[in-house]
Amino acid sequence: MTAADFENVKGFGLPPRLKSRSSIELLFTTGRKFSKRPLVLLVLDSGIEGGSQWVFTAPKRRYRKAVDRNKIKRKLKEALRLEWPGAPADIQTGKFLALISTAELDVSVATLRAALRAIWKQI
Repeated sequence: MTAADFENVKGFGLPPRLKSRSSIELLFTTGRKFSKRPLVLLVLDSGIEGGSQWVFTAPKRRYRKAVDRNKIKRKLKEALRLEWPGAPADIQTGKFLALISTAELDVSVATLRAALRAIWKQI
């Protein structure tokens, strides 16, 4: 999925979600890890043509209430939507990606965006 794909979608313009349990398990066990507090990004080559597929996670151990987990995931998605045009070209197609939050609940989207920019530089 390219930056232009985000612009043509109404609302948040989110990337396709990764829904396969086996693919998610494979991503978490063998994916490459990039981190910059308060985010962790896991990347795995999918071997599938087309855009990248995403998983957004907020650990239940850190965010006890479902409302809090949903709130932080909304912030993750917004930060990704705003920073996606600056993402490296090699992760924009044919990858499984997981974005994991370790942030405090009151973290700002600007902080998450800065962490994403730092992760893009690591890749």
